[in-house]
Amino acid sequence: MPFDQVERAFQNADVSAIVAISNEKIILSLPGKEGVYSHSQMQQVLRQFFDQYPPKFFSFQFKGRDGANHSFGLGFYESTEKFRVSIKFSKQKENYKIESLTIELQ
Repeated sequence: MPFDQVERAFQNADVSAIVAISNEKIILSLPGKEGVYSHSQMQQVLRQFFDQYPPKFFSFQFKGRDGANHSFGLGFYESTEKFRVSIKFSKQKENYKIESLTIELQ
C-alpha cells in the first residue's frame, strides 16, 4: 500500500506524486471544493490547496484495511491551519490507488 508515498507527497506538497497513485477519477473533498475529479482537475485543486496551505507536517495517525481490496488512512496535516486527512485506497490489478481523498479543517 502506498502510505509512505502519500506521506512523502504531502510533506513535500508533491501534487504529481499524489495524482500518480490515484484512480483516473477520484472523489475529492477539500475546504470549499467537493466532487469527482479527473487527474488534471485534481492537480489544479491540490496545487491551489498546497499554495494556500504549504506543508509544515504530515503523518498518518491510523492505517487500516477494509477487506482484501480496500484500505484507508487517517492523517494529520499541519500548515497555517490544522487539517484531518482521510484517504481510501482500492486495489486496481496489482496496485492500490487512491479512490477518495478528504481534507478538512480540524
